[in-house]
Amino acid sequence: MTIPALPVSARAFIPQQPPIVMIDNILVCEEERFVTNFLIRFDNVFVENGRMRESGLMENIAQTCAARVGFCAADQKVPRGVIGGISRFELQQLPNVGETLTTTIRVVAGVASALVVDAEVYVGKKAIAACSMKVFITED
Repeated sequence: MTIPALPVSARAFIPQQPPIVMIDNILVCEEERFVTNFLIRFDNVFVENGRMRESGLMENIAQTCAARVGFCAADQKVPRGVIGGISRFELQQLPNVGETLTTTIRVVAGVASALVVDAEVYVGKKAIAACSMKVFITED
């Protein structure tokens, strides 16, 4: 498979379907760093009173992990995964409808079907959230 030029739409590389899609594009794919973006729309299921909730930020990070796994899977079926744990979640502010999230994950460890990442979410140049996340890739 030819690796697509970046940026590229993330939809083909994640198992999630609307209305739960929480990333738009893959911007950067490096061995230890992976970056996506996402425009927050008013009809997003994680939006309440014009702001994305904490759970939406966590799902955005999880889908960034999923996109990395799917992008690296090349011609194979896009794998599914589950969040195994979230630690050190820090929230500076909830983002507003109309803002674009830029989410960066850095791989801390990858063993068998487990991936541990440190994640940061930005709106523009302002860091709004960060955490460490464990994701387990499942057979289905």
